[in-house]
Amino acid sequence: MTQSMNKQEFNLTSDSSSSSLHTNEPQPPRKNSIRIVILRMILMNFVFPAIIFNVATNYTTDVVALILSAIPPFLETIFVMITKKHVDLVSMLVLFSIAAGVIVTLCTNNPVLLLIKDSCLTAFFGTAFLISLLFPINLIWIYNRSFQNTKEDLARLDEEWLKPGVQRVTRICCLVWGLGLLSEAVIRILIILFAKIDFKVLANLSLAFPFVFTGLLAIWNYLYILYLKKKYPPKTTIGSEASSHV
Repeated sequence: MTQSMNKQEFNLTSDSSSSSLHTNEPQPPRKNSIRIVILRMILMNFVFPAIIFNVATNYTTDVVALILSAIPPFLETIFVMITKKHVDLVSMLVLFSIAAGVIVTLCTNNPVLLLIKDSCLTAFFGTAFLISLLFPINLIWIYNRSFQNTKEDLARLDEEWLKPGVQRVTRICCLVWGLGLLSEAVIRILIILFAKIDFKVLANLSLAFPFVFTGLLAIWNYLYILYLKKKYPPKTTIGSEASSHV
């Protein structure tokens, strides 16, 4: 029910971490676009799926209701791919997970599997964040780079990456988000498997759970960015001054 949210988590994480890296060139305002992404994410991955599921359970089985609730995230993923004219690995994984979850649930007639599937996808992304720390360039930076629209933006990012302070900031963000996503997935799976509550309540908890964790991670990211901006004003830049502390 929250499949495409994982793609937005990547996108917002990379936006927020890179926005904290000061450059000497003026950057275009991105607050409005980020607000639109957040609003669309909440509507398509929480509000609409919750409405569809809770209404559909009055007329059909839990399995069918869960499958119907996956339609908004599926459509949002297609919309993002079309509007950005960009097909990436995350989008393909989201679409594949939706299709695989629907097929497995229909074959087994077990709606719990559809809930667990969402958690497994979140765990995959969290693990991918952490594994990327073993390589010279982490996943946050790679994904942020893939969303740049011009050669000038790519050149600016490549220049920023040469600064040790910038690398350290993105690694910290990658570590925190990786641990956060992985923890959310593990806790949600344990609740789904062992909580003795009504399935309708369980499904709504599973739907809301990622937003709680993502909200906490976003708050941390915001506070971390404020800390960096205060410690490293634009005139000094993170890359130049912070490198002496790395």
